[in-house]
Amino acid sequence: MSMRLLLLLALGLTSLFSSARATEDGHDQQDQAALDLLAEAIQFETVAGRSQVCPYARTLKARFFAAGFAETDTQIFELKEDDTCSLVVRYPGDDGERSPVIFLAHMDVVEALPQDWSYPPFEMTREGGRLYGRGVLDNKGSVAAITSTLLHLKASGYRPARDLYFVVTGDEETTAKTTRLLFSQVPALTTADYALNADAGLGVLNAARRPIYFQLQTAEKTYATFELTTTNPGGHSSLPRADNAIYELSNALVRLQGFRFPVRSSESTIAYFRASSKLYSGAVGQHMAAFAEDPSDKVAIDFLDQMPGEAAMIRTTCVATMLQGGHAENALPQTASAMVNCRIFPGVSLATVETLITAAIADLDVSVRALFQPSENPPSDINPAVIEAVSIALERDYAGIPIIPYVAPYSTDGAIFRANGIPTYGVSGQFIVYPEEKRAHGKDEFLPVESFLKSLHYWEALIRALSEQRK
Repeated sequence: MSMRLLLLLALGLTSLFSSARATEDGHDQQDQAALDLLAEAIQFETVAGRSQVCPYARTLKARFFAAGFAETDTQIFELKEDDTCSLVVRYPGDDGERSPVIFLAHMDVVEALPQDWSYPPFEMTREGGRLYGRGVLDNKGSVAAITSTLLHLKASGYRPARDLYFVVTGDEETTAKTTRLLFSQVPALTTADYALNADAGLGVLNAARRPIYFQLQTAEKTYATFELTTTNPGGHSSLPRADNAIYELSNALVRLQGFRFPVRSSESTIAYFRASSKLYSGAVGQHMAAFAEDPSDKVAIDFLDQMPGEAAMIRTTCVATMLQGGHAENALPQTASAMVNCRIFPGVSLATVETLITAAIADLDVSVRALFQPSENPPSDINPAVIEAVSIALERDYAGIPIIPYVAPYSTDGAIFRANGIPTYGVSGQFIVYPEEKRAHGKDEFLPVESFLKSLHYWEALIRALSEQRK
């Protein structure tokens, strides 16, 4: 018996069991199949160093292969030295002359310690209308939803008007090497019109769980880390001296804490504050509107600076995250260092940030060193075609809500796609109460069941709209 037939039989049995559970749980077969895919995904502990990313990638590949995708259209690229993989699935379209569209997600997750959680982090637990498990929100929920949608479209005989690529990376949370390598491994990716990133953007609900707006991520900050270091001859701790490596480093960090990077604005930030101002009453809405009208308005800037989410959108931010100093409890420190993590506003260079940090700590004898050279991360233009497709995708469950461009303070694989000349948009179909339900990377990460199931409608409508869209 061939391996392909064995896979078909296995998946056929899964569908049978899924159908039986569907009746029991009140879901139709496609909903239950998607829930099963997500439960399966959570069981793979795709944390760096656990050797689970490639097995998960092979499981996904097998599902696409068994559904009728050609072997040559389901490719795994393994990075053995980093023990990780990426998966690229091509859904062939009718018009080979048209540029493809990419859908982007990632398989890896951050660590979750069982003793810290209320539920087993690597088993999906359904309770109180929620799905608990590491990665349900970031980013396996989207991997499962897109996979389920593509398998459903394939089974229905759907043929897109142009090629679609589903790119699932394996180290977004760490080095993103698999993402960088893809452009030489799959040259067709560089010809894409744009990429739609399931790891960014967000649907926002109010406390009553009614939809308010949809964040369409058009840009993201550049991730960079600097090491600040002080050195000293040291000596015996019984003979303190005026200069001390730890105190000097502390003084530098206090100065950096009080420093505010220059205010920046862009097409996306202006559009964000203009649209958001209409959603908030009182001073919040007034100051958002004022900033959109005049990004140099000091009163508006000072007000927005008191709101961490908004403050992060108008300037580069840097914050101390790790400290190390001294070598013995009874000796004066010979060295002290701090890691300062920065999220750099799109279009600002690493060199500019380094110069500003050095100026902020002024005359203190502290060395400032960037730990790595990040990729350039230009913002993507607000694309009416993408806005139109997202609007169509939202029509069934979230009709009429505003779609607001958004500059994300975090970093994703989308930055690497933008660096390679591909406009990239964060379009996650997940709707949550924000920020209360945003537990990505945190304890008891969860995704509302309703949000996950509605995302299936969203992704199918979005995929159809983009694959058939004419310029």
